[in-house]
Order: sequence, then structure tokens, then C-alpha cells
Amino acid sequence: MSDSSLFFPADFLVLMRQALPDEASLEAFIAISQQPLRRSLRVNTLKISVADFLARTAQYGWQLTSVPWCEEGFWISREDESLPLGSVAEHLSGLFYIQEASSMLPVTALFDAQSEVTAVMDMAAAPGSKTTQIAARMNNQGIILANEFSASRVKVLHANISRCGVSNSALTHFDAILLDAPCSGEGVIRKDADALKNWTLETTAAIAATRRDAGLFDLHP
Repeated sequence: MSDSSLFFPADFLVLMRQALPDEASLEAFIAISQQPLRRSLRVNTLKISVADFLARTAQYGWQLTSVPWCEEGFWISREDESLPLGSVAEHLSGLFYIQEASSMLPVTALFDAQSEVTAVMDMAAAPGSKTTQIAARMNNQGIILANEFSASRVKVLHANISRCGVSNSALTHFDAILLDAPCSGEGVIRKDADALKNWTLETTAAIAATRRDAGLFDLHP
């Protein structure tokens, strides 16, 4: 097997061998896991339209490629990265949110499943990527309950909601729930080489049990 800078627990590799059809597929999985994750952003339409954002940032020479499942989402490539993306004026003023393309998909699925949404509960909201995306889809109308279990993450959630101009947050009866539930970490190995250092079959089973105990249901009515 090819050497990898990522840490793969032995039990994890055994499980992947069972799930994949052959050794070549496992090699391909390991190879793609080592590739850097593409940086992406989402235009915050609460403050600016996509067209105006593209016109405003044209001077930077950013290469923006549309994310197919999110009209406001773009993969971004920059030749000049001397200034961190999070430090540019447009980010600091809340005109866009640095968000992984895969993270944009759950909100799209939520609104595709139930188009008439006036109240949403985001149960694991920090740092606020999905909460702010929901608010933009709702155009700051209706009600969002953004709940975060971890007290240490509430401050950054509040900061991002404020920066993005979200104003429709309250506690009430809800029409739909968006839950980015606790997971076993396989989905982030391309951006975090240590993501699987604490991975075991036991912890994965425990997380699955937590999801079952929470009584999670399909988004479709």
C-alpha cells in the first residue's frame, strides 16, 4: 500500500477494505484523501447579490468556479495569497462566508425537500455556515433557532451571525430541522491529517447510537 501522511487506524482500513470492491479502489481512496481540499466560499445574499459580488471582486483576479448545488457558492483559486482570504474587506464586512462546498449541500437539500419553510431549527449551529446560509435562503424572514451545544463555540457562532447580518433568530415551533450531527470524522481527512487519530470502531458505534437515540428522521414530509 502507498505511504500516506494521513493517519489511518488499522480497524478503519479493515472496514474500508470490506466496503470497497478491491485493493485498487482502496489505493484510489487513500490517494484522493491526500489531495488538498479546494477552498470555497458562499456569497452572502443578505448583503450583496451574486452579480454585484462578482463585479466587486473582479479586480482581485480570483478564479471562481460555480458550485453546482449552490447558486451562491464558488470554488476559489487565488494567485496572490499574501492576504488571508478571511482578512479581505469583503469577508470582514460579511459579503461572503468561507464555507466548504460540501457544507452547502445540506441546506440545499433541506429547502428542496420542503420549499415552504418559515421556521427552522439548526441544532448544531456553530460556527454558523449553515445558519447564515439558511437565513439567506429565507431572506431574513421567518424564524431560525440556532442552537449550539458547546458553550465554547457560541461566541464564534454569534460573531458570524452578526457579521452576516442575520436578524431572524428566535425560539418557537419549527417546520424543519437541519442537524449537522456528530460524525466519526472520515469526511474531513483531506483537510485534517489527524482527523482519524482517535477513530475506533467503538467510537463510531457510539456516535451511531447517539444518532439513533436522538430519534432523527428523514427531511421529507
